[in-house]
Amino acid sequence: MAEVATAKDPATLKCNQINTMEYQTFSDVLPLDILAAVENEISEQGWSYGWRSRTDSNIPYGHWNSSFAVASKENGLDVSPQLSNNLLAAWKHIESTICPGARLIRCYANGHTYGVEGYPHKDAVRNGEKTLVIYLNKIWKRDWGGETVFYKGNRVLYAELPEYNKGIFFDCKIFHVAKGVTRICPSLRTTLMFKVAMPEAIDTHRDALQEFMISIRADDASHSANTLTGHLLRTYDLLKLANQSQDICNAGAVHSIFGTNAFRWKDRLEYNDSPRVAAVAGQQAARLAEIFSKIPRPGILEGGLVEFDGELIALDGPNIAVTQEEFGALCAVEAANLFDQSALSNYPNLTRLWEKLNKT
Repeated sequence: MAEVATAKDPATLKCNQINTMEYQTFSDVLPLDILAAVENEISEQGWSYGWRSRTDSNIPYGHWNSSFAVASKENGLDVSPQLSNNLLAAWKHIESTICPGARLIRCYANGHTYGVEGYPHKDAVRNGEKTLVIYLNKIWKRDWGGETVFYKGNRVLYAELPEYNKGIFFDCKIFHVAKGVTRICPSLRTTLMFKVAMPEAIDTHRDALQEFMISIRADDASHSANTLTGHLLRTYDLLKLANQSQDICNAGAVHSIFGTNAFRWKDRLEYNDSPRVAAVAGQQAARLAEIFSKIPRPGILEGGLVEFDGELIALDGPNIAVTQEEFGALCAVEAANLFDQSALSNYPNLTRLWEKLNKT
């Protein structure tokens, strides 16, 4: 651990760098007048119970939350226009001192009381997304527990007890948890979160796709862990992480826009809407989405990885001629789609393909 600077001036904000910049701690993150205004706003807004950090698991328990911007975990768009004046002032200070050029994609506060446990989780899967946690308890004692713990597998990498106006800035892909407070703790353990996309993570293709999903009301359709928009964006992100082409990533983001043999939604697009899809995702992605909606997948793709003859059986109508490249793209999209839904292990050929794609 190396101390870097020791003053409140933005250029010399006190920062401890830990584990080669995977996480940093900052003392005196916010000016006290801004912090006091934010704390007062949190108190006035109040708390709701049931916020879950692990939506991908069977753990049903949540914690206290107060949200300041409407955004899903998969959101990549700027939410700063939704903030109140006080929170916007806090964000502008953070952006100028800690993460210049970053985009704010989520903002909320969490609360933990005795019996409200945390569970290890990642905040995101995308490269370049980070979280800033700011502790808001003026007094905290070691006996009260409530550490923020970071993990690599089953090994604890680092732990930090709450300290007023101290921040931890870390990569969203690191597993971490807010440990429960002890029974003698008399306080609500309170933290303020700013989730950001660093400049290198801002993806204009993804932005356009998310805006398109909002325009066609994919947010209103339930799917997987949350909404169709969330599932489509996660599929896009998984394909990006697997270093697939932009066309294939775009196809992942629209793969069930026309519905599929396993998924129907009332506002799904019709095939005569393909030009709208092509305008935002590209002609190849629109074609792949059409094919995806017309075939008895995933079985036909699973089998085609053993023997492919240039055609795919259609659910209704004549067989569909596809190139080897298109077949490979459909299989990659299907593997990412199934992986997001924790169903990939049922298909060994697609599983092997996905493992290969993520090794290259």
